[in-house]
Amino acid sequence: MVGQHTYWKANTVVLQTSIFILNDGTTYVGGLVIESIKNTSIINSNFCDNYGHYGGGLRSINAMKVIIVKSVFWENKARQGGGVNIDTEQYKDNSTVLIETTLFSNNTAANGHGGACYLDFVTTCLFISISFQSNHVNKEGGGISILTSNVSVIQNTLFMSNYARTYGGGS
Repeated sequence: MVGQHTYWKANTVVLQTSIFILNDGTTYVGGLVIESIKNTSIINSNFCDNYGHYGGGLRSINAMKVIIVKSVFWENKARQGGGVNIDTEQYKDNSTVLIETTLFSNNTAANGHGGACYLDFVTTCLFISISFQSNHVNKEGGGISILTSNVSVIQNTLFMSNYARTYGGGS
């Protein structure tokens, strides 16, 4: 989807083989907004050169389960969560985010946390076979910033050339 962001509100969303490119959500989100959806799956999709206030490529709010597999987040920009911004506060006692076999490259968070990924109120965070390359943030977490989580697992993941002005160039 070129030049226009997409907004969904439902119980379950499965997004496959989609492209979000050159979307501008100056006051909110660039590429895709998913709000109050219990189960979200994003598979084999690309989020490139999007701009938004929260989550340049993707913003997920109040989801119980978010799965991102075989996707690319490249050159997205936001105030917080350059590539992805996920907040599961509504399900903070029973939420899961799984990101697997995904590339985050050249994403920027201008004023907040998480150059590539910002997660808050997520019970369980799983990052498996991820590549975080050349992501930038002016505060904390060049690659990942996880604020509230009971369990975080990072497995077989590359952090390369990420930058954070204050803490955690990689995460």
